[in-house]
Amino acid sequence: MKQVAAFQIARVIGWVAIATSAGVVLTATFIESIPGPLPDQSIWPTPRLWSYFRTTLWMAALATIIAFAIATPLMIVLANLRPGLKRRILLILIILPLVTMPSIHAYAWLLLATRKDGFAAAFLNAIGWNTPGAQPFQSAVVLAAWLWPIPALVLSVAFRQMGRQGYLLARLDAGGLTAFLRDAHPLMRASLIAAASATFILACTDATIPPLMGVTEVWSVEMLAAAAVASSRVRPIGYLFWQSWPMLLLIAALALAAIPGIRRMTRWGEELESPDIGLSIGGGGGSWLLACVLAVVIALYPLMVFATEFTGARVDAATAMQTALKTFGKHGAATFIVAIITGLCAMAGGLSVIDDHDNHLVVRALSKIAFVTVLITAILPPEIIGTALASTFARISDPAHWNIYDSTPWAWIAAMLSRFAVVTVVVTVLANRRVPDSLLAQAQLEGARGTARSALVRLPFIWRSIAVAAILTACIATSEIGASVLTQPVRFFGGSLAVQVDMQMHYGRQDETTFLAAIMLVPALLAALSAPALARRRTPA
Repeated sequence: MKQVAAFQIARVIGWVAIATSAGVVLTATFIESIPGPLPDQSIWPTPRLWSYFRTTLWMAALATIIAFAIATPLMIVLANLRPGLKRRILLILIILPLVTMPSIHAYAWLLLATRKDGFAAAFLNAIGWNTPGAQPFQSAVVLAAWLWPIPALVLSVAFRQMGRQGYLLARLDAGGLTAFLRDAHPLMRASLIAAASATFILACTDATIPPLMGVTEVWSVEMLAAAAVASSRVRPIGYLFWQSWPMLLLIAALALAAIPGIRRMTRWGEELESPDIGLSIGGGGGSWLLACVLAVVIALYPLMVFATEFTGARVDAATAMQTALKTFGKHGAATFIVAIITGLCAMAGGLSVIDDHDNHLVVRALSKIAFVTVLITAILPPEIIGTALASTFARISDPAHWNIYDSTPWAWIAAMLSRFAVVTVVVTVLANRRVPDSLLAQAQLEGARGTARSALVRLPFIWRSIAVAAILTACIATSEIGASVLTQPVRFFGGSLAVQVDMQMHYGRQDETTFLAAIMLVPALLAALSAPALARRRTPA
């Protein structure tokens, strides 16, 4: 059948895409790191690096704490909203900061902090925001403003799936806070650890927010400098690995600590939510409105700051817009082409991990290997991902002629897949677990097994979720910087628009940069608007 054949082809494409992106990253990192440090490289970090590590750790820890503080009230409201318009609106507002280009959050705060007059300047001066030496604290606040949706989303679903039943039972003889801490919280602990680990890892590895806030003596920024040095080494990936192995070991430990929570979350797809959501802690109109106001302030404050910058522009707005559009015209098309191909490859990658117990052992093994590979590369620093792909593809290319590294965007696309294909792959695995057993049993009675059952029964039931997840992946890819700066091709007609915008942000207050930053919010809005479709129950098409 044509549908089965098309599914098989797409699945093979997904395996190939993952193998030539995340697979290359892991293989190259393993091969170059196993021999140990380079001859002129010490295995023990210098005192300067240890200082950077310490600053990174406390800054990331503070960012995680602040992120959870922001997320908690919004999580409570979201967890207790019945499916419907109110829940979708709040979900969009919660997701928006996470899918926004991280530099945009920092640039908005930078613009506010450098204003000489007005309410914002008076308020920031009153709270001591610009106090010398406070830059790591500022960076932690901005990191939290970007990452708080992770605990909000994870814990809201964890409460709906696990904690709510224990909470309602405990409410028979205890107060609200006591019932939550005593009975709901223990059930959600594994998910809480997973959310905290993800937030902490992303705060550690982001190299875009700290430098804009004036923090350069941290591990992520040092990795950018080390990546430039590594390009001239015999084993560039091995150099980066042994330059930062203590932080990589910590990231691995956090990932391992998150495994119980991740396993628990993968089973959420098999469990249906209780139909009586909406009465436990708070989800009424007043709570929802306050939650929306808080989410709007946090999610849209960059746009609000940019709007006030437009009104006080130092040059003619038309001139600034024209300059911004020139940059957008040169690099925007290349960025969106890469994003679209990334989304399509991520969709194929999602199809490649659709599992059925009747699949051939080889197919099941390839699906599991693809899933694990994508999970591992998702927690690696973008500098290692970019260096691994750049050095590998450069070695198999001929600089004097047309080649895959210099003339095509595949290394760039592979970097985006290595970082973000995890979104589509995880959503696919979760959605696949929600396919009703009755449909599968009926298909088996009619003779459909293995690949045929995946193509004819599973895919029609979950394809919308996979498509929406691929859109999310593509939108996020448009704003990636850490790996893009190392993999964008020199002979392609354009480079990463996000990299160009981020570079301009470091020059201070420029009107065309503000326009470009506002334009970069469009993919984030598209991703946030499409995300609630993942939360809807679907029936076969």
